[in-house]
Amino acid sequence: MLRSGSVVLRPPRIEDAEAIRAAGRQADLARMYGVEIDHDEPIPEHEARRRVEWLAQESHAWTIEHEGRAVGIVRFHGVNGPDGWLAVGLFSRDDLNQGIGTDAIRAALDYAAGPPLHLERAWVRVLEYNERAIRAYGKCGFRPVRREENAVEIAGRMWADEILCAELG
Repeated sequence: MLRSGSVVLRPPRIEDAEAIRAAGRQADLARMYGVEIDHDEPIPEHEARRRVEWLAQESHAWTIEHEGRAVGIVRFHGVNGPDGWLAVGLFSRDDLNQGIGTDAIRAALDYAAGPPLHLERAWVRVLEYNERAIRAYGKCGFRPVRREENAVEIAGRMWADEILCAELG
Protein backbone atom coordinates (compact mmCIF):
# COMPACT_ATOMS: atom_id res chain seq x y z
CA MET A 1 0.00 0.00 0.00
CA LEU A 2 1.08 3.54 -0.77
CA ARG A 3 0.03 6.56 1.28
CA SER A 4 -0.02 10.30 0.79
CA GLY A 5 -2.08 12.79 2.74
CA SER A 6 -5.66 11.57 2.90
CA VAL A 7 -5.38 8.60 0.52
CA VAL A 8 -4.14 5.06 0.36
CA LEU A 9 -3.30 3.43 -2.96
CA ARG A 10 -3.93 -0.29 -2.70
CA PRO A 11 -4.33 -3.23 -5.07
CA PRO A 12 -7.75 -3.40 -6.70
CA ARG A 13 -10.31 -5.76 -5.12
CA ILE A 14 -13.40 -7.17 -6.76
CA GLU A 15 -15.57 -5.39 -4.18
CA ASP A 16 -14.35 -2.08 -5.70
CA ALA A 17 -16.84 -2.82 -8.48
CA GLU A 18 -19.65 -1.76 -6.16
CA ALA A 19 -18.16 1.74 -5.80
CA ILE A 20 -17.91 2.02 -9.59
CA ARG A 21 -21.47 0.75 -10.05
CA ALA A 22 -22.83 3.06 -7.34
CA ALA A 23 -21.19 6.14 -8.87
CA GLY A 24 -22.38 5.28 -12.36
CA ARG A 25 -21.37 7.38 -15.36
CA GLN A 26 -21.62 11.01 -14.32
CA ALA A 27 -21.93 13.26 -17.35
CA ASP A 28 -19.80 16.10 -15.97
CA LEU A 29 -16.99 13.76 -14.91
CA ALA A 30 -17.16 11.71 -18.11
CA ARG A 31 -16.63 14.90 -20.12
CA MET A 32 -13.35 15.53 -18.29
CA TYR A 33 -12.15 12.13 -19.57
CA GLY A 34 -13.28 12.81 -23.14
CA VAL A 35 -16.63 11.01 -23.07
CA GLU A 36 -19.75 12.98 -23.91
CA ILE A 37 -23.01 11.66 -22.46
CA ASP A 38 -26.20 13.67 -22.11
CA HIS A 39 -27.11 12.61 -18.57
CA ASP A 40 -25.90 10.48 -15.68
CA GLU A 41 -26.42 6.79 -16.31
CA PRO A 42 -25.90 3.56 -14.43
CA ILE A 43 -22.99 1.17 -14.90
CA PRO A 44 -24.10 -2.46 -14.92
CA GLU A 45 -22.53 -4.72 -12.30
CA HIS A 46 -20.83 -6.94 -14.90
CA GLU A 47 -19.15 -3.90 -16.51
CA ALA A 48 -17.96 -2.58 -13.15
CA ARG A 49 -16.49 -6.01 -12.33
CA ARG A 50 -14.78 -6.14 -15.72
CA ARG A 51 -13.14 -2.76 -15.04
CA VAL A 52 -11.77 -3.95 -11.70
CA GLU A 53 -10.54 -7.21 -13.23
CA TRP A 54 -8.80 -5.28 -16.00
CA LEU A 55 -7.15 -2.93 -13.50
CA ALA A 56 -5.98 -5.88 -11.40
CA GLN A 57 -4.10 -7.21 -14.45
CA GLU A 58 -2.09 -4.00 -14.79
CA SER A 59 1.45 -4.06 -13.33
CA HIS A 60 1.41 -0.61 -11.72
CA ALA A 61 -2.23 0.14 -10.89
CA TRP A 62 -4.11 0.85 -7.69
CA THR A 63 -7.47 1.70 -6.26
CA ILE A 64 -7.57 5.10 -4.56
CA GLU A 65 -9.04 4.72 -1.11
CA HIS A 66 -10.20 7.70 0.95
CA GLU A 67 -11.70 7.35 4.41
CA GLY A 68 -12.07 3.60 3.87
CA ARG A 69 -13.93 3.96 0.54
CA ALA A 70 -12.79 3.13 -2.99
CA VAL A 71 -13.04 6.48 -4.81
CA GLY A 72 -10.92 6.13 -7.96
CA ILE A 73 -8.00 4.55 -9.76
CA VAL A 74 -4.45 5.50 -10.58
CA ARG A 75 -1.99 3.67 -12.83
CA PHE A 76 1.22 3.94 -14.76
CA HIS A 77 1.23 2.63 -18.32
CA GLY A 78 3.46 2.90 -21.36
CA VAL A 79 6.54 2.65 -19.18
CA ASN A 80 9.55 2.84 -21.44
CA GLY A 81 12.96 3.28 -19.82
CA PRO A 82 12.98 6.51 -17.83
CA ASP A 83 9.48 7.59 -18.98
CA GLY A 84 6.01 6.48 -18.00
CA TRP A 85 2.45 7.72 -18.40
CA LEU A 86 0.24 8.39 -15.40
CA ALA A 87 -3.56 8.16 -15.46
CA VAL A 88 -5.82 9.15 -12.57
CA GLY A 89 -9.60 9.04 -12.36
CA LEU A 90 -12.12 9.54 -9.61
CA PHE A 91 -15.46 7.72 -9.71
CA SER A 92 -17.77 10.42 -8.37
CA ARG A 93 -18.18 14.20 -8.41
CA ASP A 94 -18.80 13.89 -4.66
CA ASP A 95 -15.07 13.26 -4.18
CA LEU A 96 -13.85 16.31 -6.10
CA ASN A 97 -12.30 19.39 -4.49
CA GLN A 98 -10.96 17.51 -1.46
CA GLY A 99 -7.34 17.02 -2.55
CA ILE A 100 -7.90 13.31 -3.19
CA GLY A 101 -6.56 13.41 -6.76
CA THR A 102 -3.56 15.50 -5.73
CA ASP A 103 -2.72 13.11 -2.89
CA ALA A 104 -3.10 10.12 -5.22
CA ILE A 105 -0.76 11.72 -7.78
CA ARG A 106 1.85 12.36 -5.07
CA ALA A 107 1.68 8.77 -3.83
CA ALA A 108 2.01 7.43 -7.38
CA LEU A 109 5.00 9.70 -8.10
CA ASP A 110 6.74 8.55 -4.91
CA TYR A 111 6.29 4.96 -6.11
CA ALA A 112 7.51 5.79 -9.62
CA ALA A 113 10.76 7.32 -8.38
CA GLY A 114 11.86 4.12 -6.66
CA PRO A 115 12.11 0.46 -7.58
CA PRO A 116 10.91 -1.16 -9.73
CA LEU A 117 10.21 1.78 -12.07
CA HIS A 118 12.94 4.35 -11.34
CA LEU A 119 11.22 6.84 -13.63
CA GLU A 120 12.93 10.08 -14.48
CA ARG A 121 9.83 11.56 -16.13
CA ALA A 122 6.14 10.99 -15.64
CA TRP A 123 3.79 12.17 -18.37
CA VAL A 124 0.07 12.94 -18.39
CA ARG A 125 -2.43 13.87 -21.08
CA VAL A 126 -5.15 16.29 -20.02
CA LEU A 127 -8.00 17.74 -22.04
CA GLU A 128 -7.68 21.51 -22.31
CA TYR A 129 -10.89 22.20 -20.42
CA ASN A 130 -10.14 19.89 -17.47
CA GLU A 131 -8.88 22.75 -15.32
CA ARG A 132 -9.28 20.84 -12.05
CA ALA A 133 -6.90 18.10 -13.26
CA ILE A 134 -4.46 20.64 -14.67
CA ARG A 135 -4.30 22.34 -11.25
CA ALA A 136 -3.85 19.03 -9.41
CA TYR A 137 -1.02 17.94 -11.70
CA GLY A 138 0.57 21.39 -11.40
CA LYS A 139 0.59 21.12 -7.59
CA CYS A 140 2.58 17.90 -8.01
CA GLY A 141 5.25 19.40 -10.26
CA PHE A 142 3.85 18.71 -13.73
CA ARG A 143 4.41 21.43 -16.30
CA PRO A 144 2.88 21.80 -19.79
CA VAL A 145 5.29 20.62 -22.46
CA ARG A 146 3.17 20.55 -25.61
CA ARG A 147 -0.36 21.26 -26.77
CA GLU A 148 -1.82 18.97 -29.42
CA GLU A 149 -4.55 20.87 -31.21
CA ASN A 150 -7.77 19.04 -32.04
CA ALA A 151 -6.25 15.82 -30.75
CA VAL A 152 -9.39 14.27 -29.28
CA GLU A 153 -12.73 13.80 -30.99
CA ILE A 154 -15.57 13.83 -28.50
CA ALA A 155 -18.84 12.12 -29.44
CA GLY A 156 -18.29 12.93 -33.11
CA ARG A 157 -19.42 16.49 -32.41
CA MET A 158 -16.36 18.40 -31.31
CA TRP A 159 -12.61 18.34 -31.10
CA ALA A 160 -10.57 19.27 -28.06
CA ASP A 161 -6.94 20.14 -27.55
CA GLU A 162 -4.89 17.88 -25.36
CA ILE A 163 -2.13 19.19 -23.15
CA LEU A 164 0.88 16.99 -22.53
CA CYS A 165 2.56 17.65 -19.20
CA ALA A 166 5.70 16.21 -17.68
CA GLU A 167 6.98 15.94 -14.14
CA LEU A 168 10.74 15.80 -14.20
CA GLY A 169 12.08 13.91 -11.21
